[in-house]
Amino acid sequence: MHLIIAGLGLACAGLAWLFRPLATKSLSASKPEPAPDFEMTMERFRTGIAGKEGPEILEPCRSILLGHGYKTGQAVLFLHGLTSCPRQFEALGKQIHAMGYNVFVPRLPLHGQVDRLNGSFSGLTADALKTFIEECLAISHGLGDKLTVVGLSGGGVLASWLAQFRPDIEQVVIISPSLGLYHSNPLIHRTVTKLMLRLPNIYNLRTAENQAIAPPYVQIKNSSHGAAQFFRLGLAVFEAARKSGPACRKIVVIINAADIVINNGLVKHLTRLWQARSGGQVKMYEFEASLRLPHDLIDPNAKVNNTAIVYPVLLELITKGTGT
Repeated sequence: MHLIIAGLGLACAGLAWLFRPLATKSLSASKPEPAPDFEMTMERFRTGIAGKEGPEILEPCRSILLGHGYKTGQAVLFLHGLTSCPRQFEALGKQIHAMGYNVFVPRLPLHGQVDRLNGSFSGLTADALKTFIEECLAISHGLGDKLTVVGLSGGGVLASWLAQFRPDIEQVVIISPSLGLYHSNPLIHRTVTKLMLRLPNIYNLRTAENQAIAPPYVQIKNSSHGAAQFFRLGLAVFEAARKSGPACRKIVVIINAADIVINNGLVKHLTRLWQARSGGQVKMYEFEASLRLPHDLIDPNAKVNNTAIVYPVLLELITKGTGT
């Protein structure tokens, strides 16, 4: 009997630990800083973001800054997806740059490593992602008088966070943000995220078939803890969106009906929250399922190149509202 009672007590304690409140308060505030001038911005990029990329980083995965030698009227900050790197947005970024924009594509923390089988994604944290993206935003403001942020997948979560909390952005374009597991819904999303963060980490290796179609620089070894940190950042967005509208007044949310990686239901739920509470413009664009587009519909270096379908749409959505 004593053993049964002790066992029940341990089980209850374990469940209490597993389901204890998930802290998101530190992720729910962001304070803009004055935009630096162009020369200071370039130095900040060289010594900060680019200066920390050593021989452990794949050459095609280093942070990209496409400038015109001066601060332009418009700048774009591109945020790549989980396991990918800046090369994902390089081709699209060059097209935007040719249109007169300064373009910044930073490498997210722990991404783009030479050892593609490393397990470092388990060390990602939402707080570190927040700190990183705020630094990238500060650099971006020194590149253009007005700023558009574009993010895909994990980068789409970061873009969503910026849309909710930062009023100093002209426009945010969010593409297939990875807000939660494919089969979760708004009612269980928080619980699922808690479990992913508190249960032992699971490494999800890309299958041979997936590796065959993916670009040769994506990281092969994903992490359940790392993915859940993006979900945790997304939870902070959901909590704030239920109380108030987004700080950014012009938002475009893009979903792919054929996507079986991200949860379109959660994306639509967040969009509806924004539309109900926003004093600005929140629009949604959907690529039809019949197009059979993959989750990464951006990167022309994948085995299947979808840019002829996708890029004209993205270019119009990115530039239409910025006066170019």
